[in-house]
Amino acid sequence: MNFLSGVLRISFLLCLLSLPWSVQAEEAGYDIKTEFYTDAQNQLTIATVAGVEFSPMTGDLKLGFQSPVTWLRMTIRPSRDVATQPLILRVGPYQVEKLTFYQKVDGQWKASLTGTQRLENLCLDDSFCFALEPLEQDKETVYLRIESPNFPVVKTELLAADALLVRSTQRLRFTQSSMAAAIALLAVGLLFIQVESSALLRCYCCFQAVVVLLSLLGNATMSRTFPACPPELLNLLFNAGLVIRSSLFSLGGWLLLAPHKTQPFYKKLFLAWSALTGIDLFMLLGGQAGTELLHIALQFSMPWLHLFGAATASGIHSGWRKKLLFGWSFYAFMLTVGYLNTFGWLARFPIFGSPQDLRLSGAPAGLFVLWMVFHEQKALRADKAKKLLQFELNAAKAKALEDKNIERGEMIDMLTHELKTPLATIKFALASAKRLFHKQAAPEDENMDFQLRAERIETSVNRMNALILQVAQSHRIELSAKSTIKKTIDARALLEETIQPYALTHRFEVDLEPGLQLRSDPLMLTAIIDNLINNACKYSVDQVVRLSATKTSYDFVQIMISNQVVIGTEPDPARVFSRYYRNPETSDIPGSGMGLHIAHNAAGKIGATLLYRKADGVVIFDLGLPC
Repeated sequence: MNFLSGVLRISFLLCLLSLPWSVQAEEAGYDIKTEFYTDAQNQLTIATVAGVEFSPMTGDLKLGFQSPVTWLRMTIRPSRDVATQPLILRVGPYQVEKLTFYQKVDGQWKASLTGTQRLENLCLDDSFCFALEPLEQDKETVYLRIESPNFPVVKTELLAADALLVRSTQRLRFTQSSMAAAIALLAVGLLFIQVESSALLRCYCCFQAVVVLLSLLGNATMSRTFPACPPELLNLLFNAGLVIRSSLFSLGGWLLLAPHKTQPFYKKLFLAWSALTGIDLFMLLGGQAGTELLHIALQFSMPWLHLFGAATASGIHSGWRKKLLFGWSFYAFMLTVGYLNTFGWLARFPIFGSPQDLRLSGAPAGLFVLWMVFHEQKALRADKAKKLLQFELNAAKAKALEDKNIERGEMIDMLTHELKTPLATIKFALASAKRLFHKQAAPEDENMDFQLRAERIETSVNRMNALILQVAQSHRIELSAKSTIKKTIDARALLEETIQPYALTHRFEVDLEPGLQLRSDPLMLTAIIDNLINNACKYSVDQVVRLSATKTSYDFVQIMISNQVVIGTEPDPARVFSRYYRNPETSDIPGSGMGLHIAHNAAGKIGATLLYRKADGVVIFDLGLPC
């Protein structure tokens, strides 16, 4: 974590290097009156342009989807006595496709061509330069024809040759700082991936790689490096890169929100936005005109889309939500100010669109993503520490429970062993007393009283013995592993053997499929059937128990045991298999509340299912047995 924190601080300092540091260039000593005219019909020529009425222009010219052809008329005159020196007209930015500069030489208009479609007359930086002929009079008029389907902010400067070097050096330094910041942020992202890779970091690295490519394509570097590369291809790659950059940035926003239970409507909006972006890229690569407005609409709507997603996600932590809302709000603000500046509605921020614009280096997006990743790593580490602590607590509880179970098991074993002997002694003594009493000639009333007392003692001893056996059986089943024993058992023989002890007091209605064979653990299955029949006999109101066994599929047998009970004494479905549970209305019937619990546990050990249902005072248990 300290490593990631250090990397994040270094990346922030590197981005500070791309901030604008003011350098004053010398003025050429001339005043320029600049006017513009939009040639909607593309009909003007240098011979006819003087006959139209131009509009005054102050500041930079923001074309903003006007007609693709715009004329500038510049009237140049000295503002003071200046020495004769070469003058340079500097025009930017580099993205202007076609420029034609007209000035009179010996009474004839001379045209100079440049622009991204014609790579002549490049300045030292990524602007275009035109050398003016020496002024022939106190003032001189020149024309600049601009052809660009995009929306650049065109800026013109009249500079002396020595001042041009200073201004170009300043712009080059800003451009190089922006590119250095973009490369540094890409390197930081790759370092983060080495520490802990994620889909978000991979998306960010792709985004930053596109930003670096755009930094190259957006100035004259690529043109000078690859002079044989067609300018049209460079422009197409640049515009396609803008669309891909927006789509990758939006994908990063989706990856931030996707794990946090976003609303279905947000997912639909994101898919629609992505589809429109794909259409935009397809139209652009296909040479279709008019994609600029679609691209701007998609880019401008992107932060509002993810603001909606962050605000409506139900599974997001409040601190994480605030960070996302702040980040997307800041990005929406930057886009709004940038577009207002581009379209000429806001002129207070000349930094937008210039090399000093931090957006061009991806710095705001990069720092925000790295900041989010840094905090996400902190949250993940805290969550891991919390889970580890919980795991240790659970392990300690499990160990304590295991020790408690061992202690309970040892106590149960000791009690069952120690109680069997006195119970056997009592039963033996009772049998001896009955024999001795019969040998004596006692009155009939005393004989009856003795018989009643002896039966009560014997019943109590049998109940205690049964309880001890149930406790031991329950403990043995709980501690046993899942049974893998598979022996063939005859269903009729098993049921007849199990119901035999109850046959004198209850009537059994048995419906068995002829020749039905079961495949299971005999001991476990006997424990299940015995406890279910014992429960049915104990609570049957009419001493009738119904049993059925049917093979329902190739490898599945259903055994059903049911009995009629007093209405209102049916077990609670939510607690019927709980240890010691008994319906309060049956407190007068002897029982421990362990039989159904034992049967349910044993069913789980052999992979069977035991279900309970009731209907009109009938209690039904269904045993689904794989065989």
